[in-house]
Amino acid sequence: MGKIKRIAILFWEDRDIESYPSITNAAELWAKYGYSVDILIPDLMRSKYNKPGITIHYLGSGGGEYVRKASAYLKGTAYDLYITYDNYALYALAKLEIKARIIFHSLEIVDYKPKSLLKRYKRWFRFGLPKWETLEQRCQERILFSIVQDADREKLLREVYGFVDKVILVPNSNLGIRHEKSDYLRRKYNLNADKKIILYAGALEEWALTDEIIKAAIKWPDEWVFVIHGFNRGDGFNKRIEPLIRKYNQKIWVQFF
Repeated sequence: MGKIKRIAILFWEDRDIESYPSITNAAELWAKYGYSVDILIPDLMRSKYNKPGITIHYLGSGGGEYVRKASAYLKGTAYDLYITYDNYALYALAKLEIKARIIFHSLEIVDYKPKSLLKRYKRWFRFGLPKWETLEQRCQERILFSIVQDADREKLLREVYGFVDKVILVPNSNLGIRHEKSDYLRRKYNLNADKKIILYAGALEEWALTDEIIKAAIKWPDEWVFVIHGFNRGDGFNKRIEPLIRKYNQKIWVQFF
């Protein structure tokens, strides 16, 4: 039996890692095929998540602290492959002098212009701040390919990140293929068969423009109904939308996870 290969998955966010199936599914698949997987995430993502072959390392809280601690940890630990899910992880890897083999799995596209990026992250690179061009060059040299969810995101990704070369489209989904059909939402909300259900799944927050989507949904055709299923950190979203939900209770339904 050959040597077990090691994979590092890097991601920074501020909620339970189990709410990110793109990450846990990838980790579980690598582990299933005999790889040793380390997930490097901040304390903010602390969870009871526990799967064979997968080890979670909690490194700091804030973005800057995570970048510094992740870089320090990676300097002393060798991996065969690095999978990053956001800009923070790229910054951590950009600080390393090793020739890392990176897969850039872009869940969200954030357009940081060079000047704003340098200003925002200056304090993170206390011992030498790589210039924007240097950061792009380092990433370009190391990224094997990027992963996005659809063709529109691929186009945006290429426009925003100059270092993107090869892109693979991988839609967000559950593990495996499911053929069963369910009328769960129709039964739960007593919706007639002639109603077209528009499902929103994801973050319910101001930055995700959820409020604007709800306001737009009110003007949709009568046969369309809007079901919102997502996570909210408590930024006042509930208070803002409650009047709309009460007023349009046959048009919009919300359930939190």
